[in-house]
Amino acid sequence: MELQEARKIVKDSPYKDFLNTIELPFTLRHINVEYNIVGIINIFKFFKENDEQWTERKKELDNNLFSESISFFTTARTYIDEFINTYVKNEGYDESSLQQQFTSFTRYYFSPSQHVFTANSPEIDFMIKL
Repeated sequence: MELQEARKIVKDSPYKDFLNTIELPFTLRHINVEYNIVGIINIFKFFKENDEQWTERKKELDNNLFSESISFFTTARTYIDEFINTYVKNEGYDESSLQQQFTSFTRYYFSPSQHVFTANSPEIDFMIKL
């Protein structure tokens, strides 16, 4: 899904106000990085951009270096797309149900391990140079 399509889905959704305030705390403790991403579109953009950046960075990497990061962001992007298509498009939910589903998605799909790095983190450049 592209950003324009996600924006249109959210704009046309009866949950638009709620979706613009939904929050995702995203922490990578091992590199001391914390994000508090607000709004489903910003969350979507975060995972989409990291997935695309990792796809580009893969070209400069030997073997499967950082495969866990690549896999994590690809999977997270797939599931944020699924959340938007399945729940945001469906008018049969209320905000409480939507929050519950989002919390379930964050627990299972958006919780990185200690081996996950964002594609533009300085630690990646350092480790590649090693």
